[in-house]
Amino acid sequence: MSHFPVLAVLEPETLRGCIDDAPPKARQPMRQTQVQRTANLALEPLLAPYDEGTSDPQYWEFVSCEADANQRYETGTLPCVRFPDGRICDICDFAFCSRFLAVDGKIYQRCSGPLRHRRRNRKARKLKLLPEYPVKRLWPSWERFAEDFYGCTYDEEMEAYGYYKNPNAKWDWYVVGGRWPHEFLVRKDCQTVLEAEWPEADPESRMPVAPSGFRWVCGARKADIQWDIIKELAMKRELAHYEQYRSWVERGEITDRVSPLLRLTEVGVEGWDEVLYYKGETQEAYLNRAGLAEKDRFPCWPFALLREDGWQSRGSMGWFGISTKDMEERAWRDTVQTFLDAVPMDAMLVVVDCHI
Repeated sequence: MSHFPVLAVLEPETLRGCIDDAPPKARQPMRQTQVQRTANLALEPLLAPYDEGTSDPQYWEFVSCEADANQRYETGTLPCVRFPDGRICDICDFAFCSRFLAVDGKIYQRCSGPLRHRRRNRKARKLKLLPEYPVKRLWPSWERFAEDFYGCTYDEEMEAYGYYKNPNAKWDWYVVGGRWPHEFLVRKDCQTVLEAEWPEADPESRMPVAPSGFRWVCGARKADIQWDIIKELAMKRELAHYEQYRSWVERGEITDRVSPLLRLTEVGVEGWDEVLYYKGETQEAYLNRAGLAEKDRFPCWPFALLREDGWQSRGSMGWFGISTKDMEERAWRDTVQTFLDAVPMDAMLVVVDCHI
């Protein structure tokens, strides 16, 4: 499972329609509840083409499992177990795995005795492990194997066993803001904003300090976002990081550890799957990689960009936050800048926490 931030654009026409349809008393200023409702309705069709569990056939693609199922049925094996009464099932079958487990070629009973730990007791010893039992002997036909093991069904239109999936799937659920509730700085009296729907994901103690007269939100009109102040605050933060990373490399050790994932390597300072600081890197080069060069007008660093004309990202997100990097870091920064530069000033930018 992974969470990643997607920057979605709600076009000006959507927002104008919301104001026009609102009751007269709610038009000036637009109520936040109305903004929230309109944003959610506008986000649904934007995100729908990338839903992993979509039920809309227009996004489906049929995947045949016949070739793989047939080959595995003819030549494949599975670790199985034989019960005392002669029944044989694979070790993932509920009849076995609900009470027993196989470890290093031996069978144990789960939750045995007063301590409820695994135990190789008499019941477990009566079962015989069959590590490479032929698939063909477990199922009467490859069609039944395809249904039971692969979860495939016969599709009359395609005249084949298979399943439907969304080839463009990017997420399985999402929430506005979520783990990124404080991405945009706006004036305190700004009304056309979105606040995170999942505030408990980011405790109060992690909320960044906003300058007097301003507040952090996860959605706002492009024109209302205080880009210059955000960049100034980000510069201050990153310059402090730069000096800290540089001192660690010079000392040869990490002091005042802020994360257990940070480590010193021959390259520099690394964290998770990113190089945070390269040995000998200049301040200018560091800020350029961080997306804080002079040319970076919009200090915003999403994993993906979403607009009516489609989805853009640096790579694809996998489980546990591991992603492919199909684009060099600076090239992705430039893509984000070009994208935001083309967004109308009265469009709304929303950070969506997507999960996969």
